[in-house]
Amino acid sequence: PSKAEIGLKKYFTELHVGACAVARSTKHKNNARRRLSFGWNALYFKLNPKKTAHRSELFLSNPTPEAAIKMWNLLDSKGIKQAFRASLPKIKISKRFWIPYVTRVIDHTVTDEFDQKIYEHSELDLVTDAQKHTLSMKQPMPLKNWAKIRLIYNKPLKFPVKPGSPGSPVKVEAIIFHIHGGGFVAMSSSSHENYTRKWGQLLELPIISVDYRLAPEHPHPEPFNDCWQAYVWVCENAKRQLNLDFSKIIVTGDSAGGNLSAALILRAIQSGYRIPDGAMFTYPALDLCMDRFTVSHLYALSDPLLRYTFLRICAKAYIGDQPDPANNPLFSPLQAPDTMLRNFPPSKFLIGKLDPLHDDTMRMIKKLTSAGVPTGAVRYENLTHAFSSMYNQSKLAPQIDGIKVVLDDAVTFLSELVKMEPLTREERDTIFGRDTQEEEDEAVETAREDEEKDDVVDDITPEEENRQKEETQLTKEQTVEYPSFN
Repeated sequence: PSKAEIGLKKYFTELHVGACAVARSTKHKNNARRRLSFGWNALYFKLNPKKTAHRSELFLSNPTPEAAIKMWNLLDSKGIKQAFRASLPKIKISKRFWIPYVTRVIDHTVTDEFDQKIYEHSELDLVTDAQKHTLSMKQPMPLKNWAKIRLIYNKPLKFPVKPGSPGSPVKVEAIIFHIHGGGFVAMSSSSHENYTRKWGQLLELPIISVDYRLAPEHPHPEPFNDCWQAYVWVCENAKRQLNLDFSKIIVTGDSAGGNLSAALILRAIQSGYRIPDGAMFTYPALDLCMDRFTVSHLYALSDPLLRYTFLRICAKAYIGDQPDPANNPLFSPLQAPDTMLRNFPPSKFLIGKLDPLHDDTMRMIKKLTSAGVPTGAVRYENLTHAFSSMYNQSKLAPQIDGIKVVLDDAVTFLSELVKMEPLTREERDTIFGRDTQEEEDEAVETAREDEEKDDVVDDITPEEENRQKEETQLTKEQTVEYPSFN
C-alpha cells in the first residue's frame, strides 16, 4: 500500500475508535458518566484494533440517531475541541458574532413556492432601518431572528465599526462566504478552521463562516434561514459594520453546506437579490430524496465514514415535517429547472470518486454545463467523503500523504473565481446557442397555456380513464434512468 493509503487507514481507524466509544457512552444518561465512559472506551478500543473493527462495523451499519449525531460532533466536544484548536494554523482574526435577520424569513410559503415550481421573483422585504442591522459581539437573548457567524481574516481590521468613527473601509477583491458541512446535524465554523484558516492565509481575503442552527432541534427552514440572512446581511453591511469594502462575494460549502450554498443561490435567483459572483462545492449533498438511488450510493454500504443509514438520518433530521423533498430545489438543488440553473454563477466542484454523493455531483456538473454555466471540477480517484477535514497539521492526528493537494486545489479554484470576469446572460446565450430572454419567456408562456389546457378534463368513460392510467404508468417505467458517471 502507498503512504496515502496507510495514512487514510490510520485516519479512519481513529474515527472508528471514536465511534465505538460514542456507541458505548451514549448508554449513560448522566453527563459525567458519559464523559468517563467515553474516555475509558476510547482507550480500550485504541488498544484492541480487532474489537474496534468489529464494533465499529456494527455501529456504522445501524446507529441510533443520537449516537450518529454525537459521533459527528466529536470535534466540537470540549476536550477534543481544545486539542484541535491548539493545532490550527495561526490567523490574526477569528471572531464570532451575531447578526440580526434583515429580510423576509424563509417559511413554509417560500418552501411551497419552490415545491409548486413557482420560480418568479418574490419580494425580499429588506429591513430599511439601519439601526436594526447592527451586529452584536455578545449573544443576544432571545436568539430568535439572529444568526451567528465567524469572521476569519489574516490582516489587521478594526470592527465592529462604531457609528461616526473616522477612517475608510479596507478594500478587498472578494469575501469568501463559507457554509460548513456536518449532515445538517453536526459541526460548526470552528470544526472547519483546519482549512478555512489556511484559505485566509493563502488567499489573503476575509472569510465569513456561518454557524447555522442544527437539526434535529432546528429542522428546515431554520438552518437555511440563518445562512440566507447572513448572506444578505454581509452584502448589505460588510462595508458599514465590518470595515470591508468588497467587490465580489464567493459562496462555498461542503457536504450539507454544499446543499445550503446551492439553495442560497436558488433563493437569490428567485428573489431577484444579488447572485454570488462564484460558487465552489465540495462533495455537496444535492439530492435529499433517499428514494432516488444512484450507483455511487453503493459505496455507502461499506463507506468508512458515510453509511447509507447516516445519509437517511441526516436527511430526515433536516427535512423534519416538511413536504416530500423529491422535486423541491430548496431541499434537492439537483432538481432545479434549467431556467434557474442558467442564472447560476461560475461554479467549481471538488469530489472523491469513492464518495457516495459522487453521481449526484456529476449530474449537477452536467446540468450546469448544459445550461451554459462556466464549470470546473477536480475528481480524486482514491478519496471518499469529507476529505477536506482530513487536512490537519497536528502531530497528534494521522498524517495522510499528499492530502495537501485538496487544499491547494480549493485555493486555486477560489482564486480563479475571484479573478474571473463573469459572462453576461447574452454572452452565454450567444456562445451556447441559447434562446434569448424574450424567446425563453415566450416558451414559458406557451408551456403554461398548454398546462392550462391539460387541466381541462373532458367527460370520459371509466374504461378510457383506466387505459390512460396504464399508458401513463408504462411511460414512467420506460423513462426511469440511473446513469453512472464512474
